[in-house]
Amino acid sequence: MAHSFSFSSSVATMASMATPWVCGGLTRKSAIQDASMQLGQERHRREVCSSKLQEIEKELQEFSDAFGSKLQELKKSMGEFAQSMKELMHYDEGTYIEDRLWEEADTNSKAVDTVTSTQSPPHR
Repeated sequence: MAHSFSFSSSVATMASMATPWVCGGLTRKSAIQDASMQLGQERHRREVCSSKLQEIEKELQEFSDAFGSKLQELKKSMGEFAQSMKELMHYDEGTYIEDRLWEEADTNSKAVDTVTSTQSPPHR
């Protein structure tokens, strides 16, 4: 079998092979521009997100500081309240018991005084 060689078909084949390279060069340039633009957009989006994140972190720190301060004040206040209640309860219970003992002692003393004053002095 003999191959027939046609100059026009060879040129057409070569032209079809060359076309992607020429078009590919334009496509590559366009793709590079598109990729650069996308990278720029991503960089901008990342910067915006980073800025928002920094703002949120700042607000969170301010809230945390304020909350921590209020929490410390509350703990101090609760501690003072607990201490005063402890002292008050101790005072109330202690005072009540002490007062009762003094009342009993006073009553007993009065009873002894009454008994001794009503008794006649011993005969000698």
